[in-house]
Order: sequence, then C-alpha cells, then structure tokens
Amino acid sequence: MTQRRWFVVQTKVQAETKAVASLRAKGYRVYEPYMRKTITHHRTKQLINRRFRLFARYLFVSLPHDYEPHIGRVRGCKGVDDILGMDLDGKACEISRLIVRRFMLAQRRREFDDVTPITRTQMVAKLPIGTWIRVSTNNHVFGGFFGQVTGVKGRGVIRAGIEMFGRLVPVELGAGDYTAIREKAA
Repeated sequence: MTQRRWFVVQTKVQAETKAVASLRAKGYRVYEPYMRKTITHHRTKQLINRRFRLFARYLFVSLPHDYEPHIGRVRGCKGVDDILGMDLDGKACEISRLIVRRFMLAQRRREFDDVTPITRTQMVAKLPIGTWIRVSTNNHVFGGFFGQVTGVKGRGVIRAGIEMFGRLVPVELGAGDYTAIREKAA
C-alpha cells in the first residue's frame, strides 16, 4: 500500500461540518481534532460536557502520495477555503504523519479535555469499597493487574489493593487507569 500524506485544510467560517462531509463524500480521510469541556447551562446551571473543535476552521486531510491531481478536488469541496502552505509553484506543505498521529493519540487519551471530574460522593456510589478492578494497560506500571477498591479520594482517584506477590499492594489510581469488573478472572 502506498504511503499517504497529511495536509492542513482551512475551511470557510463555521463550515467545518460541511467541509468534513464533502471531503469524506469524495473519499478523503479527514481528521478533525476536538476536545471535551464542561460548561454550565446558562439557565439551569447544570454542568454539561460538550465537544468543541480544537482548531476552529482547520482540518487534517490525508491525500495519496501523488497528491497534485487531488489539490483542485479538495479545494472544490463544499466548505473548503484553501490548503495551507501552498507555494508559488502550487506545491502544498505536507504535515508529518507523526504530528497527526500525536494529535490522535493525545485526543484518544483525552489530554485536551477540560471536564469537571465527578465528586467523591458520586465515586463512592459508582465504585463501592470492595469492588474488583483491573488496571488499564495504557502506560501504567501495574497494567493488567487486578485489585480491590479500598477507598475513594475523589476527582476520579481511588485507593486500591493490587494483587501482587501473594498479597494486596496499596496504590492510588487516576480516573483513566482502571476499569471496574464484575468478578476477578481466575
């Protein structure tokens, strides 16, 4: 399979959704970075988690290795204003795959998010003491180990005893570091 190249596309004002739909309809892979943010409803004062674009008016588009014939098609898509980095010869400035991949991984890890964590009372109700958990394998030292909740600190942080060396070793785990399970696997 041939290697694809990533480019930044600027959309028309408030036309990101239209541009994404149009580009995808023409068969292009589009990546639109976003973040989640907790906002307060102006009337009810309830906290609501909403999704916002990380870069207003900008998208990443993947084009084939021989991208020159596709430039005009991309520019002709509804909602698209231009491809960034065009020089006088009509060559577009390519974005490194690694940069796009870093954005995708950071978004998947929710590094851009600004959400209000749940309260300690909500955590205790959701994850009572004695609940079995499994530590996530994503960049955690105890990834894959099982344990039991021994306490709740709040803001998604729990105290747990991880089964290790024939006993429960006390650790603290962040909100994304564990998943509750019904019963421990044998």
